[in-house]
Amino acid sequence: MFQVNDYKYTMSLVLAAALAGCGGGGGGGTTASTGTTAGSTSLTTSVQADGSSGSASVVNTVDPALANNVLNSAGVFDATAYKATAAMIGKDGGIAYRYGPSSAEYGNADKLSNLPTWGKRSDTPFVPRSSGGQRPCIEPNCGTWQVGSYSTTVGDYSSNIGNVAFMPDSPTQRVGVSTLAISSISNQVISQKPELSWAYYGNGLDEINAVDYKKAGSDTSNPVAVARCYGRPGWCVNGLMVFQNGLIASTQSNTAQNKATAQLAAGKVPTAVAISNSNEFAFITVWDTVNLRGEIAVVALASLCSNGRCPDNFGEWTDVTPGLPNLGNTAYMKVLGYVPLPADMKAPTEISVTTGVSRTAYLPAGVPGQDSYASLSPLSDGSKRAKFRAGGSAFNSYAKTGLAVVVSKSEQKVAFVDLKPLFQYYQAMYFGTDADNSVTTTVGPADNQWPRTFSAASQ
Repeated sequence: MFQVNDYKYTMSLVLAAALAGCGGGGGGGTTASTGTTAGSTSLTTSVQADGSSGSASVVNTVDPALANNVLNSAGVFDATAYKATAAMIGKDGGIAYRYGPSSAEYGNADKLSNLPTWGKRSDTPFVPRSSGGQRPCIEPNCGTWQVGSYSTTVGDYSSNIGNVAFMPDSPTQRVGVSTLAISSISNQVISQKPELSWAYYGNGLDEINAVDYKKAGSDTSNPVAVARCYGRPGWCVNGLMVFQNGLIASTQSNTAQNKATAQLAAGKVPTAVAISNSNEFAFITVWDTVNLRGEIAVVALASLCSNGRCPDNFGEWTDVTPGLPNLGNTAYMKVLGYVPLPADMKAPTEISVTTGVSRTAYLPAGVPGQDSYASLSPLSDGSKRAKFRAGGSAFNSYAKTGLAVVVSKSEQKVAFVDLKPLFQYYQAMYFGTDADNSVTTTVGPADNQWPRTFSAASQ
């Protein structure tokens, strides 16, 4: 089982609405500079220190090799400690490095025992449909409720699902990622206790896709982070898992079951992941242990229904369109390349991303008779592309720019990354001339296939 009272619990819960949802490769690179450089740069960054002097000293009792936080006592970068810490990122020592020691290690164990607690409510099993309830669950795993008064006559069901990564006690038996039901309602009662999902098909604690990746030979024993896009609530129900060895993989959520993976290049150790508002791109902070520098890996994402195609009124693109807004059931991904962070940010530890697009701006999904991304597919039709250009009815339904914020715990730095060139390139290719759009119809792993890697399309 996993522990929730220690630093072994690696990530906050990643909530996803429980709605039914209908790769790899890449390389190259580009350069980020401190300021805007004409011509050669794809993304630009600026860096701000926190004003403190010297290095941050954080006690780490897990592994003495990590105690200096990749900087030596003089605040100078230490390559040996850097590589040793990178090797621990997906393990207990890496959790302590990124998030600090457990409460017990801070000497607070006695205080924790004196904290006030609420009385635990009793757990009552939900009634399955076979017995007259609303829940179409895989019996006997139908979940429990704690609040309300059960009614046999009212109340349809709804659930919220969350992915969580953890350090398994037995890595040979557990994959380190789970899917939990965070909250559920039906029949006038509410579940407020995270537990195994009723829609989890009897797979137990382990996330279903992660188990399948493991069976296929992938190493899923050391998860680093789990994330999903937050800018389109109700959709974006699936997340991405990032593992110590550089594996990037999609999760399941209820009936949204697509599988997709990609792989970071050798020597690239991920530390955090963030996804843009409508699942267009994933941005992964990376320690490059070969070149000894910090980077952002940029991954283009595409979603499809689980059966490969969607009904016209579902709202999803009918073609594979990496980098355009989608519903988050990721079916394809490709690593575009790596953006070097400024030289004094070699050890990024967290990242956050936004495009600033409101959830109400996206074209509606599942609304017959209204323009949707499905009804405006395929984009090879010039009249449909025109609706996405300035003055068109769908012009405001996708991101034109974006901002990523990267922090480094050890180096006490923050980098702000302008994503406008990335999004503008994609809108020019998808919504531009016939010749540009035709490039987007040949999706594949080669650098010059769509989506093009940074080495093939530096702009």
